[in-house]
Parts: sequence; C-alpha cells; structure tokens
Amino acid sequence: MQTRAARRQFVRTVVATVFIATTFSIANARQLPSTSAVAKAIAPTAVTIRTANGTGSGVVVANTGTILTSLHVVRGSTAASITMANGDVYDDVQVIDFDVRRDLVVLKIKAFGLIPARFGNSDDVAVGTPVLVLGSPRGLDNTLSDGLVSAIRDTGDGFHLIQTTAPASPGSSGGGLFSSTGELIGIVTSKLTTAENVNFATPINYARGLLSDRPSFSLADLDKRLGPLAPQTSSTSPALTAGASDSDEHSRVGAILVQSGLHIDAVGDNWRVTFKGNNADSVPVTAWLHNDVIVFGSDAVASLPLTNDELTSLLIRSFSEDLVKIGVVDKSVIVSAEAEARTLDGVLAKRLFNDVAVVADDVFGELTRLSSPGARIDIYPPLVIERHLANAASMTLNGDASRLQYSGKEWHKYSADDLRQFRNTSGEAFFRVIAERSEVPLESMEQIAIDNARNVDPGAKITKRGRQLVNGQPSLVLEISATISGIPFVLYGHYFSGPSGTVQIVGWTAQNLFDEYKAMFDAVVAGFTTK
Repeated sequence: MQTRAARRQFVRTVVATVFIATTFSIANARQLPSTSAVAKAIAPTAVTIRTANGTGSGVVVANTGTILTSLHVVRGSTAASITMANGDVYDDVQVIDFDVRRDLVVLKIKAFGLIPARFGNSDDVAVGTPVLVLGSPRGLDNTLSDGLVSAIRDTGDGFHLIQTTAPASPGSSGGGLFSSTGELIGIVTSKLTTAENVNFATPINYARGLLSDRPSFSLADLDKRLGPLAPQTSSTSPALTAGASDSDEHSRVGAILVQSGLHIDAVGDNWRVTFKGNNADSVPVTAWLHNDVIVFGSDAVASLPLTNDELTSLLIRSFSEDLVKIGVVDKSVIVSAEAEARTLDGVLAKRLFNDVAVVADDVFGELTRLSSPGARIDIYPPLVIERHLANAASMTLNGDASRLQYSGKEWHKYSADDLRQFRNTSGEAFFRVIAERSEVPLESMEQIAIDNARNVDPGAKITKRGRQLVNGQPSLVLEISATISGIPFVLYGHYFSGPSGTVQIVGWTAQNLFDEYKAMFDAVVAGFTTK
C-alpha cells in the first residue's frame, strides 16, 4: 500500500509530466508555419508551362533555371514557354533528363537567382499527412489547394504514387505537391476523372537522380526520341498509370530503330539487322528490349570449347573496346552493347548495330585464325598497325633489348632529357617512355604507377586495369584519372617487365579528349617489341 507522501509525490510527478508534455506541444505548435506563410514561401517556385498542346505546371528546383515537371506536359511538343511567378517568360527551353516510366522531365531555362523549392523526403510521407498542391489548373497561374495524403499506391509498374485529396485539374500536371511545412514531396502527374479529388503525384525522391545543371538536348530532340504520344498518359487519364505501357515502349523503340536507316527485320519481339562481314559471310545483330535497356547482341562462334589462347584473346579484346563487350554465355561467344531506351535515337541505334557487327566479325576472324596451328595472339587490328608504321620512327630501349616504333608524322619529341617525352602534332596529347634495367614485377608496377600519379594529384585514382599481350609480351594496362592545374586528365599506361628490365609507355590527355586519342596511344604501344 502506498503512503500518503508517496501518493502526493506520484501526483506531483504526473502533473509535472503533463505540464512538460503540454508545454512541449504548444512550443512545437507555435513553430509550425501557417498555411498562408507556407503559400507565400513556395509561391516563387511555381511556373506555368505552355506548349502548342496545352498548359501545365512546373517547379523551380535550382536557382540557375532548372525546372521539374511531368513528362506528358511537354511530350509531343517541339517548343515551350515558361512563365515564372513574377511574370517573366522564357522561350529557350532545353531538356536535362527524363524518366518515361515515372512521367518526369527536368527542363533548363537561361535564368539565375531563382528561388527553388526545398526538397522533402517522400519516403517519410504517411497517410493522413496534410499537403498543398501549387500549380496552374485551367491556366490559372499560382493556384493553391490543400488536402491530405489518402494513400501510397503501388502502380504495379515498378514505382509508387502518392494519392491525395488536394484538388487538381487539367493544367495542374507537373505542379508541386508540398508538405504543410513547405517541402516539395511530389510532382502532380494524374487523376481519376471518374471520382472526386482522387489525384496522384510522383514522389520527389524518384526525381533526385535526374537532377543536373547541364542541358542535354532540345525539346525537338526529345520529341524525336519519344515518338508519338501514347494514349492515356495525360493528366486526365482515368487509369492509375504514368508513362508508356510495355507495348507502347516496344512500339516506340521499334519506330526509333527504323530511323537508323538500316534494313531491320522483326523476329518475334526482337529486331535484327544482318551484315556481310570481312571474315564471316553473315553477321546478324539482334536488338531486344530488356526493362529500360535496349540490348544489341550477336553470336560470334568460331569454335567451342575455347582454348586458353582464344579465351585470352577474348578478354584482351573485351578490355580494349569502349562500348562493345564480349562474353561467353551458354556455350556461345556473345558480342553485345547496351543503351538506355530513353536515350536511344536513330543515330545511336545505327552506331550500336554497326559497332557490334564490326567487333563480332573481328572476333569471328580472330577465333578462326587462332584455331590454325602456330597462331599467336595480336590485339591490334591491321588498320592500327598500318597507321602506326606510316612514317615510322624508332628508338631502342635498355641497350638493344627492346624497341619502340611510332609514327614520326603524328608524334614529335620535345624533351631532350632521358625521359623521352613526345607531343602529338595537335598539341593536345602526350606520351612518355621510361626504360630501366631493373626488373620490377608487374604486380608492383601498379602501386608505382599510382604513387607517381599522386605526386601530381593526391586524388588520382585507377579507373580501369587489365592485362594485354603486345607482340607476345605481357603488359599491365592502367587508366588513371587525375586533375592537373584544375584540368581533368586521363593517364593511359602500358607497363612491361622482364629480365632485360622494365618499360613504361604512358600517354595522357584531357579527359574529354581521351576517346579521341586512345587509338593513337594504342598505335604507339603496338610498336613495342622485345628480342
């Protein structure tokens, strides 16, 4: 039994606890902004988007002119105008990125000093949460409505939507769904016309990966990539869907592939182009849609099972290719390349069809050659060798143990020291040869190479590594990214080691020029021979 003193203490404790809890709740309530204050804060983030097809809404998400909206607001249009909350109008509208499945697009206008929306975390949005919708329903700019989150819906198409009771009408699409504290938590995308105030927004977290400040292409280019607007993707769609269906996407990709100008045959749900090769009589390349990726592939089987030399050749060739990859799947040698379906256009499709065909034909020829007696692996195609030998100059290394031939027309020595440094005639690419009589294991050369790079840039890092045989001599191959005087560079090194010593052949150029000069660096390395 409690004593009277104990009961009094218990009551005092309960009263104190209630008082503290009440005070805490009142303090928090005082910190919450009023709806009018939130409306005033978010008003500058709203924009109205007008196209030849109608009116929609958008949200400023960066002060440098980045606008987020629903894809269907601008889909099918080659031009648009964007009206800011203060009445300013911008007609030069570019596209940064888009997501067909989730009905999102990020636009860019030439503006600065804008007031962007504050992002919330849409993963934390709960049913019953008060929300605000800000947009331009029926073209009425900067219209605010309020409601609740009534559900979080799984679309069955790989993403969720926020269902809300906040009213929305045609023209609201692309507008912001805001929390009661003014944080952007979604983009209004669709509604049910058969019910009252059953509207949907794409959670803002889906848009985060699309954000950038650098435009990629025009609205006209977007229109070409997407093709005709699929039915029922507008803001008045009676279905709980966003973006194109699988059949719509398949049709869209097929239409884009036709734009490549190649003779394309339909094979079931796939598309096929057949080339005549230099090594194989027929080189078929098949394209198919896999989720959000379009895959281009070709069988290049010469003989299976593969010998060690053939496997080594495939690994080397796969390493040296930029876009095309080579692998062994189900007892077949597969040459393939991939592209995101949303970025595909006719030009890229033609390039990938052709690139896969060329590499598949080369692989067929290489495996056929290696199956003959006495064959040796050579990673460099004849074109590179011929280019390298044109106007050849040469140097001997480590006494007369090894030799390097290079194009005297393309490369000129400009350093008189023992490092043997060369500059391309363009002045944009360089290579250096370092030869030492000490034999250093290739396993140790990687650490030496990255240490040397970090003497120039402490943040230098290896981005690609591999092994190659060059004229029968094994080499370590490294690509290293480094920043020198504020400029991103790629260091492309081949490292050789043997009883006669070590040789390093290191090329470098600005990162944005590396793809252009990689073949020239490879041509230099192709001229390395040892006795």
